[in-house]
Amino acid sequence: MEIRYLSNVAASAAPPPRHGNHAHFVVLPSCDGWKVCFFYDGRGDFGYLERFLSPEGEIIEPWTLPETDRRAGLRLWARTPLTLH
Repeated sequence: MEIRYLSNVAASAAPPPRHGNHAHFVVLPSCDGWKVCFFYDGRGDFGYLERFLSPEGEIIEPWTLPETDRRAGLRLWARTPLTLH
């Protein structure tokens, strides 16, 4: 799976900057039938991308991939803040 495609999948899930007021995982629907799981910290702030769930049921966890797998770079994925132009 291409890293750029997965990055776009994560972005299309549009994770909010805050979610609740305690540490937890949130699974959000994304494009093309994908789902993306995000972690929010104890203050409810966005933490990191935890995993992808493909429409076919494949789970991609960047945290468990070897450094040689390009998808491991998705450990550093961060939501893009909204800007007003």
